[in-house]
Amino acid sequence: MLEVIQTPVASSAYNAIIAQADYRVGAEHLLDMIHEILEKNNMIEKHWTATKSQLNQKLGLRLFQKDVLQVNM
Repeated sequence: MLEVIQTPVASSAYNAIIAQADYRVGAEHLLDMIHEILEKNNMIEKHWTATKSQLNQKLGLRLFQKDVLQVNM
């Protein structure tokens, strides 16, 4: 992926200045940002999975308590 990002655009009359640009620093920075976003996404996903599990357990407990109250009536 880094090789594709680092490849400058083809030169033409319209984008001759852009074609001469060096994209290596920008590409490395972009990849660093992508990796950082992916790491944060993984952390959020793990947190959500743990929270969802806790909520499902609490829901199960509440439903069980409701059933117990109905049986005792």
